Amino acid sequence: MPEARPSQSSNEANPVGERTDGELVRAALVDRAAFATLYEQYLDRVYGYHLRSLGHREDAEDLTSVTFASALEKLGTFRGPSFPAWLFAIARNARTSHVRRPSAARLHEETEALADPGPNPLAVVLDSEAVAVMRRLIGALAADERELLSLRVAGHLSNAGIGHVVGKSEGAVTMQLHRVIRGLHARYRATMDEPERSA
Repeated sequence: MPEARPSQSSNEANPVGERTDGELVRAALVDRAAFATLYEQYLDRVYGYHLRSLGHREDAEDLTSVTFASALEKLGTFRGPSFPAWLFAIARNARTSHVRRPSAARLHEETEALADPGPNPLAVVLDSEAVAVMRRLIGALAADERELLSLRVAGHLSNAGIGHVVGKSEGAVTMQLHRVIRGLHARYRATMDEPERSA
């Protein structure tokens, strides 16, 4: 997979010589080849979102392709201001359609949505028990809470961008993420403290 460059909102100025997302969208409407720059910019983020949501590399690759094909097809509907939020709304709809299809191969349930299926250097360093505890705690979250975390962690979306994707205000997303993270932290501490209490 090509290495993704840091993305910018549609209205942000890019370094000299680079165009904003909005300029790239306008160019791609005239020349579809211009879409390649947007694809390269957001490929890793969209793939990471699908991988964390589904837990299967093959499904994540397929849905990443579906997401970008759909985005290219619907490019004329983009009205701004945030290309990443618009793109992740398409990614979320693609994932939802995939999960609802009865023929979709689902070896892992949604409770493992944020589990990292591959080796992660940080996980190697961390105590494997602590990682397993956190994975269980994340897996026990409600689906909408896992969705918010996935959009934030894998999608690198701002709270405003997440709100656009899920149909909530930025304030509501901020509050819900704060509660989810605070709750995870409290449950993690309680779980990790249990062995000490029983000793």
